[in-house]
Amino acid sequence: MFQKRDGTSREPIPHPPEAGKIRVTWIGHASFLIQFPDHSVIIDPNWANWHGVVKRQREPGLDLHLMPLVDLVMV
Repeated sequence: MFQKRDGTSREPIPHPPEAGKIRVTWIGHASFLIQFPDHSVIIDPNWANWHGVVKRQREPGLDLHLMPLVDLVMV
């Protein structure tokens, strides 16, 4: 029932999607990067290893240093 996870993740390509499409990248927990061809939105950004007393089980889905510029941050 409870399995140990290795915590590895793929690094998504953070470039904008082609016209008429969107790209959604799950970063972890409730954090998402939503990319439109001309705009980027990040929802509930969180790269912390600890959330109160709960430890992150896997690495974030996107390295903070690879984050593209964003137009809107929603918290």
